[in-house]
Amino acid sequence: LYDPLFGSPNVFGAFSALALLYLIFQRHLFPKPIFVSAVVFYTSLLLISFSRASIIALLIATALPFIKKISTAIIFISIISISVVLFFSFQDALPEWVTTKANLINDIQETGGSNRLLIWKETLDSTISDPITMIFGGGPGRIIIDLQGASVDHPHNFYLFVFWAYGLVG
Repeated sequence: LYDPLFGSPNVFGAFSALALLYLIFQRHLFPKPIFVSAVVFYTSLLLISFSRASIIALLIATALPFIKKISTAIIFISIISISVVLFFSFQDALPEWVTTKANLINDIQETGGSNRLLIWKETLDSTISDPITMIFGGGPGRIIIDLQGASVDHPHNFYLFVFWAYGLVG
């Protein structure tokens, strides 16, 4: 999932979450088998990407409009519960980076929070410093900064990634 086109699994997860939101709120447009298949497909992609921000945003976006309906709340809680059970049931089959990413405390202890603030500052500085890059972006996969011998090539922030890679146009 660290494809240069997407930049990181978080971007992939955000696209999957957006697709799920569209499907959920426009479900009347789809025949039931297609709707169910698409929801299962995009939910699987979202869980594989394990984009925490996308998962949380999706849960909030889908829960808030229906909070008054008890039947919908039960279905919602059931889907989340089943997803969590499936995630932990098949945890051994998942790539190592997913299980590492799932352990937030360990990630912060090992990487110092991944130097996010420094990376975000460098991303903004490199994008804003050139008017062409600010308007059209510089494309994904470029090196933002070298940290302790490791090259950082994505900003670890979906909005900054789009701005950095595709500019204001993106």
